[in-house]
Amino acid sequence: MSTVSAAHRALPADIVRGITHLDPLPVTAQRLMAMLRGEDESLARVADVLESDQALVASVLRRANSARYATSPAHSVREALLRLGTLTVLDLVLDGHLRRLLTVAPTYGLGEHDLWLHGAASQFAVRAIRAECPRLNIAPVADTAALLHDIGKLIISRCLKVDARELTGHARERGVTYTAAERDLFGFDHTIIGAAIADHWHFPQEVAFAIAHHHDSELVEATAVLDAVVLANIAAKMVGTGLGAEGLNFSVDASCHRRLGITFDVFGRICLSTQEAMADFAAAPVSTPTHRHQHAVGPIAFGGL
Repeated sequence: MSTVSAAHRALPADIVRGITHLDPLPVTAQRLMAMLRGEDESLARVADVLESDQALVASVLRRANSARYATSPAHSVREALLRLGTLTVLDLVLDGHLRRLLTVAPTYGLGEHDLWLHGAASQFAVRAIRAECPRLNIAPVADTAALLHDIGKLIISRCLKVDARELTGHARERGVTYTAAERDLFGFDHTIIGAAIADHWHFPQEVAFAIAHHHDSELVEATAVLDAVVLANIAAKMVGTGLGAEGLNFSVDASCHRRLGITFDVFGRICLSTQEAMADFAAAPVSTPTHRHQHAVGPIAFGGL
């Protein structure tokens, strides 16, 4: 798998500062990441750190005792960690961390909660893809990549005071996608920034790679994780999250659905599963209201299923 770090070195200093000044990952996430990297980090130490956050403990136990996992109740954090696995618990920690990073994203016409909700919907979509295509054995790291795939938009919105109308106007006048308009006006786009954040937080290379390439119109190095993130992003948009000013004016590799073996009918079921999961998510006590936006004018720049 090719590295994505070379492009990061050309980023402007203010963007680099924005990345390095992001709130650091919680200690629990850092210890979970260390476990993923094969470092000497015990499950007991992770459980001890996790137990200091009662809201997170409740989330972990609730997930461990859900119908998907529970054969018998998990009564302790350590039991829950063993049942769920490192990546699932990491995703729960990241979800809480992303909520604390909420910001209005005027560059993309997105409200305070929209980036987080779009990441959550994309993660649900990856799980729906995995359920529809069990033979592919899509790695659990795809869930993390889907959750974080648009995090670069957060840094761009914090560091660059650009109104969405400037980007949509450029995209309309030049007949290009929103991501291409970012590159034209800024010299980079949110995919490269997002991959730089994943590197800064020491995520597995597969996560940074999927974030960096999820808008490539032709993938030089396709993987099941990347293809799943590409389709998950589309599904999340189709159920009404993360539209903002970009709408459906973006590009992807038109062959990703064929590589995964996903037909139009299957994609429809994935969208339905994602929509149902988001409805349940919104009904939960931790729900956050979403905001609706008009689609940007421009072509739907991905291949039909």
